Amino acid sequence: MKGLLLDCDAQVAAWAFETYHRAPMHVDRALGILDNGLLVGAVLFTNYNTLNAELSYYGKSTATVGIFRAIARIALYELRLARLTVIVPKRPSYLLKRVSKLGFKYEGVQRRNYGHTDSPRNTGCRFVMFREDLEKFAAEHLKKVA
Repeated sequence: MKGLLLDCDAQVAAWAFETYHRAPMHVDRALGILDNGLLVGAVLFTNYNTLNAELSYYGKSTATVGIFRAIARIALYELRLARLTVIVPKRPSYLLKRVSKLGFKYEGVQRRNYGHTDSPRNTGCRFVMFREDLEKFAAEHLKKVA
């Protein structure tokens, strides 16, 4: 069973940087993704400026609608964001489709975001979800019984 680890920002960020071989950076908020009590993923909010934050997601096969609803609620009610930004690689393209299905809108590309050469593999695609869309996504849809 998957769950979230809250209020352990430093530990979750350190796990993500070590596990995914990333250079440590300042993290404004971090959520851990637990599976049967083990840390298997991380959600990092970085570059927070009171209106916008960038979202980084680490964890293979850990994404669920419930986790993304929790992310949307934290973006709305804790960070009070007007927009949430995600940058994903142009290749492989399946990530572009998944981010769009979640409700993020395509905003443009960032060339050489993932490497020194100008190639599709090193190009980042910027997506954004504005406050109104976050509110819709964060809402729980309850079905009436009877």
